Amino acid sequence: MCSKDKIQIVVAGGGISGLVYCWKLEQQLSKHGISFEITLLEKNARLGGKIETERYKGIAVERGPDALHMKGPEFISLLDELELKEEMIRPSAGGFFIYQNGEFQKVHEGLLRPFPHNLRAIFLNKDFSLFQKIRALVGGCLPFPSLQKDAPLSRFLRYRFGKRLSQSLFEPLVGGIYGASPDKLSTAYFYSDLWKHRFALPLLVLRIWLRSLFGKRKGRPNFIGMATLRDGLASITSQIEQKLTQTKICTESKIDSVVYHDSKYFLKLSDKSTLVADILCLALPARESFQFVSQLAPELRSNLTDIPYTSSAVCTITLRDANFTKDFLGTGFIIPEEECSAVAACTFTSKKWPGREIENEDILRVFLKERGDFRLTGTPDETIGHIALSTLEKLFKEKLNCTSIHIKRWEKTQPLYFPGYPDLVSQVTNTCQLQFGDSLILLGEIQSSGIPANALTASKSATLTANSIIKRNILSHSLPSTPEDIEKKAVGA
Repeated sequence: MCSKDKIQIVVAGGGISGLVYCWKLEQQLSKHGISFEITLLEKNARLGGKIETERYKGIAVERGPDALHMKGPEFISLLDELELKEEMIRPSAGGFFIYQNGEFQKVHEGLLRPFPHNLRAIFLNKDFSLFQKIRALVGGCLPFPSLQKDAPLSRFLRYRFGKRLSQSLFEPLVGGIYGASPDKLSTAYFYSDLWKHRFALPLLVLRIWLRSLFGKRKGRPNFIGMATLRDGLASITSQIEQKLTQTKICTESKIDSVVYHDSKYFLKLSDKSTLVADILCLALPARESFQFVSQLAPELRSNLTDIPYTSSAVCTITLRDANFTKDFLGTGFIIPEEECSAVAACTFTSKKWPGREIENEDILRVFLKERGDFRLTGTPDETIGHIALSTLEKLFKEKLNCTSIHIKRWEKTQPLYFPGYPDLVSQVTNTCQLQFGDSLILLGEIQSSGIPANALTASKSATLTANSIIKRNILSHSLPSTPEDIEKKAVGA
């Protein structure tokens, strides 16, 4: 790479990961006076990936994810840079429910985490026996010496809460959230920070419990939990897009193949044109990224082709004059896998988020997963809508007046994060690092899940890429690059 030429960077994927990566890379390279050109390729006609917000009677309605699951202040700092921090809103009070054995059971908010952050989350639950409550508390004070390698999430939960409590509540709850049996899910992936510090877990639990007993410090902001933005999550992607002043955005541009030769990437696009890049960032759905990795590193193909993928759909339903939404004392519910329902969860948008109420109407978001004999692939939208609506009518024993149904589906795009998946990702990234150095970046669902996690991972990756480019630029200026430069330096000496 010649220091006098522009560094050619191609980013594949215009979702949250690709957008943040372009934005942060622009910032840092411009600040150091680096000559560069970023090209962002997006196969769809719009940017944003799964994030998509529409308006219905002036109300923001999400077609993709509807919440930000935050674990700390870092993502809020990112929103502050985008001038969106003040647009954050928290869910309305009301609680969440789990549908089990033919009835709805209320779940305390403190139980929606890998271990309760509030002692009352355990003791106020009347469905737990005294022994189960004590077992859960004692389990939180034990390290996990027997779990040296990644383990199924069910095993982790049973070790933590006891078998009976885990099977009756936590496994159905987690399975409903992630749309798969905890026996098939990776602890190291979903609770990566907790897993890394599993041997010091007693100290973490003690700290959380002390905070729950004595309360948070007055005035201390809450950086943990769910939130959204007043005008919808698409506010994030549209704000980032406005900040991309030095990125060439190409929508409806799909990569057919990629070849690495002579330290450069040659990308053949669907319109038969070719792009050449010094640096390639794959911020695509995991399945697409792994397909291109297999082209670049054929030795990984056998491992990557066996990864199972899941499908999901969101059915947005508008109801008129529904009685059950008035009587239901919560903002949504989860249906665990053992109930054999294609519907995994449902949230009441009109009740969940402040300012999104519509007179005499309710907006519900029904989440469907492939369970039992139900398959999304090949199933018409009309059938999916019928399944969602009939499930609600069966659960609440009410004939519903549906005024509109909108289906959004993702087929075989998200990997099933099985035990050992993080080790596979490490193998892939290590192999790519050895072959391509810092010139190949893998982002998106390969590395993390959720908007905040993907955005922060992309931001950190942009910093690493910028530092690598800056270092190479300094080195290229400090070394003689032509015979004339060498002769001048020799004469000077």
